[in-house]
Amino acid sequence: MIITTTETQGPRGAQGPPGPAGPKGNDANVPTNISAFVNDAGYITANSANTLTSKIWNGSPIADAYIASASLWNSKQNGLGYSPENIANKGAANGYCPLGVDTKIASIYLPAYVDDVVEYTNRASFPGTGSSGIVYVALDTNKQYRWSGSTYIELSPSPGSSDAVPEGSVNLYYTPQRVQSVLNNYPISVFSNNVNYLTLGTLPAYPVVPTNISSFNNDSGYYNANNAPQIAINTGIGVAVDGGGTLASTGQKGYIRLPYNATIYAWSVLSDVATTAQFDVWKRQSVLPDAAYSICGSSKPNLTGATTGYSNVLTAWSNVTIQANDIIGWNLDNNNAGNRLTLQLFLKP
Repeated sequence: MIITTTETQGPRGAQGPPGPAGPKGNDANVPTNISAFVNDAGYITANSANTLTSKIWNGSPIADAYIASASLWNSKQNGLGYSPENIANKGAANGYCPLGVDTKIASIYLPAYVDDVVEYTNRASFPGTGSSGIVYVALDTNKQYRWSGSTYIELSPSPGSSDAVPEGSVNLYYTPQRVQSVLNNYPISVFSNNVNYLTLGTLPAYPVVPTNISSFNNDSGYYNANNAPQIAINTGIGVAVDGGGTLASTGQKGYIRLPYNATIYAWSVLSDVATTAQFDVWKRQSVLPDAAYSICGSSKPNLTGATTGYSNVLTAWSNVTIQANDIIGWNLDNNNAGNRLTLQLFLKP
């Protein structure tokens, strides 16, 4: 008896977990030269003379390719006569300076001394705080200033007048005195081309001038040595006060006008008996003086228990110079015994 067994396949069970990772592969099959690539039509190859340098594959360089015809490109660049512009250097340190739209170099690329003059309407319009290295110009006066750090200082200010410019030792100033001094050293005879001009030889004769008045002639009607008025040295003017046999009274004792100039240099007081007395002298131009015009100060003409008194020391006096038409007044301030007293003032021209 034959028994036949038929196996039937049941349903697939669930997928098991992944197995362990295999060993790491290597880059042995990665080409190290562009020329090793296949199917590279239309791509960069070693024969297309372009450069690929330091390309990285998986952290390691693939190749250091180079341009086989680099020298050919260099010769073409040299043939142009200049190096191409590197735009990264425009306006940069150690680079080159660009031109503006006006074909000019902007001031930020220029040194300070090229753009260090600034102009303002007037001094009041300057900045409150200036900058060093800048010249500030006030257009209303054309004066120039610099900033000192705290204020504006005018540069080489004009003295305003040649009178304020000190004289040097070589280029001396012109003065009338200096010209006259030079001319005095040259007689008229040294001049040339003096035709029709007076010279020493053509000057007319002139009379000798007399040395004193008496030598003049034809002087009728003029002052001469015989009729000229004179003021003698030691001329005296004064006043006499007479009590008529009794004590001379005090007070103002008259005036006198002087028609000439003179100087008071001494005084004298006389009395008929020993007395203590004092005079005061007043002086005023063309108007009667009073005590307000005393010229004696603290040293008035006086007697102290005596009959005579004199002094030529007038240091305490003021205004002892007499002008023509001055009016002199006399006043007896006090007197305790004198009946007749005289005051004299001595004058000199």
